Amino acid sequence: ITALFEGDFMPGDHWDIYPASAREQQLLDDADAKNNEVGEEGIVSIFEAEKEAIWDWKDIYSVASADATIKISSGDIHVDDYRYYVAG
Repeated sequence: ITALFEGDFMPGDHWDIYPASAREQQLLDDADAKNNEVGEEGIVSIFEAEKEAIWDWKDIYSVASADATIKISSGDIHVDDYRYYVAG
């Protein structure tokens, strides 16, 4: 998520850039893993990842944020639903 965020984000003075975070999602069962196949052997782990930067200076407040679902199988890493946006 950090590499994708840095590809979209143009840092400058006064931005506080925070570390990326990821939360592992629980797979319901083997059938769930097979229904969400990334590689030949199905998904091993799913993470919801996000990264954020905040500008809070001289009455200006903006947030740049990226999030994605990262699916990992025994042989592949796949990024789904990547979103990047800036508000403020």
